Amino acid sequence: SGAQEDVAYSTRVIKDSARRASALIKDLLAWSRITNRTLDRQPLPLATVVREIVGDVLAARPQEAVELIDEMADLTVDADAIQVRQLAENLLVNALKYRSPERALRLVLRLKRVGKRSATLEIEDNGIGFDPLYARQIFEPFRRLHSEREYSGTGVGLAICARVCEHHGWTIDAIGRPGQGATFRVHLTLGPGAAATADA
Repeated sequence: SGAQEDVAYSTRVIKDSARRASALIKDLLAWSRITNRTLDRQPLPLATVVREIVGDVLAARPQEAVELIDEMADLTVDADAIQVRQLAENLLVNALKYRSPERALRLVLRLKRVGKRSATLEIEDNGIGFDPLYARQIFEPFRRLHSEREYSGTGVGLAICARVCEHHGWTIDAIGRPGQGATFRVHLTLGPGAAATADA
């Protein structure tokens, strides 16, 4: 009957709203905790950590077909493991979310040294991309370039990435290619042994 359909629809709306609210609260807590806790910096094999996160993220989405190209060098960073995992996970989930419906997702992971104590982590995708005009705004909390009807999410994921980088003294930027994909780059400092390794 019409009444039963109305109740079923209202129930779906309530459940969906509750789900979105729960996800938003979770992301906001993660975002606020980053700068409210002391960094636990330890030598971290960054490529290994990113590979673990990739495995976890893709295992949770077995239906996702992804071509993965790993060009990461084995470099060590001085970083908080929990926050680095948050950073990598949010960047990967972002790439999966904004994949192109016209082609299989291709992810290129790069980690390369750019100086004795500096390196760049890049995550490149062939998704829907974005207008370069919004390259800075996308890292602001709740800044969305698409409606939630088009792409679900809280609008906090990339803000978490930016805050992790800021907390570590790193920087993050993005290059958008509308209809072709995007590249997210984290400019970071290596661990204490990096200079010695570079001189070897």
